[in-house]
Amino acid sequence: MRMGFGELGQWTSSRTDLIPPEICAVFARLQNRVTPHPFSATRSAVQALYNNVPLDDIFIEFDVDPIGVGAVAQVHRAVLNPTDTSPPIECAIKVLHPNVEEQVSIDLALLAAFGAFLNLFPAAKYLSIPEEIATFDHMMRDQMDMTIEARNLDIFRENFEGQDEKGRRRGVANVTFPKPLKASRRVLVETFHHGLLLRSLLDNGPTPYDAQLALIGVSAFMQMILKDNFYHCDLHPGNILITFSRTPSSPSMAQKAGAWLTTKIDPTKDAKTQSLFHPQTLARDALDNLARAPSDAWKSILQRMVNEGYEPQVVLLDAGIVSSLSPKNMDNVKESFRAGLEYDGARIAELLLTRCKDPDNVRDPEGAKETLRVIMDDLKMDAGGRLPLSRIHTAKVIARVATLLRDHRIGLDGEFVGLFVCSVIIEGVGRKLDADMDLLEPLAEYL
Repeated sequence: MRMGFGELGQWTSSRTDLIPPEICAVFARLQNRVTPHPFSATRSAVQALYNNVPLDDIFIEFDVDPIGVGAVAQVHRAVLNPTDTSPPIECAIKVLHPNVEEQVSIDLALLAAFGAFLNLFPAAKYLSIPEEIATFDHMMRDQMDMTIEARNLDIFRENFEGQDEKGRRRGVANVTFPKPLKASRRVLVETFHHGLLLRSLLDNGPTPYDAQLALIGVSAFMQMILKDNFYHCDLHPGNILITFSRTPSSPSMAQKAGAWLTTKIDPTKDAKTQSLFHPQTLARDALDNLARAPSDAWKSILQRMVNEGYEPQVVLLDAGIVSSLSPKNMDNVKESFRAGLEYDGARIAELLLTRCKDPDNVRDPEGAKETLRVIMDDLKMDAGGRLPLSRIHTAKVIARVATLLRDHRIGLDGEFVGLFVCSVIIEGVGRKLDADMDLLEPLAEYL
């Protein structure tokens, strides 16, 4: 299957607001079956990034076999040579497939021509085909420029790990992103992170870390949308890496004095002594052993890690697809969230009807309001005033709303597509980790 059309199938399957679910299900089965490109192509692209310096002069290690292969690129693990100012750095190297830009450009041109033809029919005007194809075109071209992904990573790192004017961390604790080290259009070199993919924890759960991971993930997603207005559009369990670290108990004055005296007597022990008071990451061997352990042993192993003070750290990968909302649509989202917390379906319907693409083309506005009122009545808080995930099936809610949008011809801005897809993925992961998590807690911080 051609790369552009494979991606199109996956993207189209998310547009349930435009296309009936039976057809979306067919598109969802369109998967890219790609094989790794030759290592000679990787070598050529990486050496070009480093001004044609031989690979062996740049890296101590470079794994020939990729650790991941996607529709437009593949990823290799390597270790950069040390310099006068830097130790060896383990890194991940993402390299575009040869000729992928030309192949996708041809696919996009064919797609645009077909869309223009369909748009000639009056009944297709509601689908806004040219606008939707333009959205898909932009998404695909961003994925084929590694400098854009490097910039996205820098923005995420600043949003989550940067400091505000009072010196406090800006973002949700325990969330980080790879650091871009060098990039061109065809190659991205970033820091490598050892850990377990979230899908491994989901497959071997439940675990003692589930509730904490659910809160971290949902809080990070809320921050991306409601605080930063810059969100990751591909947060599936294969792009979420989990590692673990612990900070030893605060040293006593006697321990501090002993450490100071030790380093004065033998300065070579300074680094080792100071490391006793700084965060310690779970060793790679321990992670590998956990990954190989039988499923029924995971819970006891992870409980032992909890008892030893290890906290989960979440690393979000593959930031090639991101999105932001216009100021108008961000206001709409926040107003909808507020109305949703008050279970005011009529208000949400009013927002949809008055701020959609073509309010004059809406069918039966009063019927739309009544349908949304029924949907919101199904999402009441429990008797304790909480809003647990177990009461909210985002995929089902969005499916019901998508049917409403199609039936009443309420045209939705394409900006919301990534947001809807992300919401379904995050909610599904959160539900599997901790169905009793109260959504009001992370929502309250940003609303």
